[in-house]
Amino acid sequence: MSEKEFFDKDFVDEDWLSTPRRQEGEVDRRSVTTDPNKSRRKNRHPLLISLLICVGVILISIFSFKKSNFPILQIGFYTGKIESLNGNSIPLFAMRDKAGRKMLIWPLEKGWKASIVPVDVPAGSEEKSIDAISIKRQGEEFLLSGNESSKGRYEGAVGSSSKKAVGHWTLHLLDSNLIRTYENTETSDINWLALKTELDEIEAKLALSEKRIPEQQKEIEKLMSYIDEKESLKANAEKKYNDEKMRAEKLKEALVQKQSEMERLEQKVRLAYKVTEMGKLVSLARESLEKDKAWIQIMLGHNVETETPEFQEAYNKAKRIVTLKRQLAEEQERIYALLHPGEMKNSVEQTEAQ
Repeated sequence: MSEKEFFDKDFVDEDWLSTPRRQEGEVDRRSVTTDPNKSRRKNRHPLLISLLICVGVILISIFSFKKSNFPILQIGFYTGKIESLNGNSIPLFAMRDKAGRKMLIWPLEKGWKASIVPVDVPAGSEEKSIDAISIKRQGEEFLLSGNESSKGRYEGAVGSSSKKAVGHWTLHLLDSNLIRTYENTETSDINWLALKTELDEIEAKLALSEKRIPEQQKEIEKLMSYIDEKESLKANAEKKYNDEKMRAEKLKEALVQKQSEMERLEQKVRLAYKVTEMGKLVSLARESLEKDKAWIQIMLGHNVETETPEFQEAYNKAKRIVTLKRQLAEEQERIYALLHPGEMKNSVEQTEAQ
């Protein structure tokens, strides 16, 4: 097949060639179609275009994103500073070991921790940076990123954990004449600095512990005061118990003494009735009662009519007289005892002495 035949077959529409030319303003009937499949294919084109635009924007965003990196330092020692970090200027020390496998970044201020970062870059690689380096201070974390500004000089930004810039750092390579020659042990300096960092951490913990000692001492004293108070309360309770026990025993003894004294006084009163004037009066009253009783018995012994009203009246009168005399004697006895307690006591004592 010739080139002309191939072109005529694949790119020339024979129907279009055979179709007569339209007059101006004439509408081509073939352009107005009622095929639904062909209409749907035409509607897909804007959707595909929008999708391609979105993919392009995403790819552009990915490739245009600049990751924060820290420059790979040359082998050697570096000094510099961190400025404008919380309004301070902090000395900064850095080094890369002789083998080139590790870098150390260390802010030279109390509370900061040294950061030892491995450098996993193959020999001959053109890689000039690694991920941003993290440094910490008492729970706070900061990220160092930057690049090489000139030969042997590096600088960059200090960012917080929220990626906000809070300062600026600089480092420059120290003159080899000012630094001692590396020893055969490649990581001796790294190890020493790591131990120094660990020592700083221990000192920080000790300082924190020393700061807490007064607080703990106060807590201990408070607990001891509770213990002492408990002991004192216990001692007071025991003392009070013993005091009450002794008081009860004394009251018991006093009660026994009072009972004994009451019995003794009762005996003295009985004896006093016999020797004092009041006692004589009581004795006479009793003798009178005995005589009345005897008279009544004599009267009853004679055959006197007891059924007569006169006798019953006399008998009841006599009983009342006897009862009243007895009550009178008892009442006089009580009154005299109340009015003359000393006389009763002296009389009893005189009687006992005789």
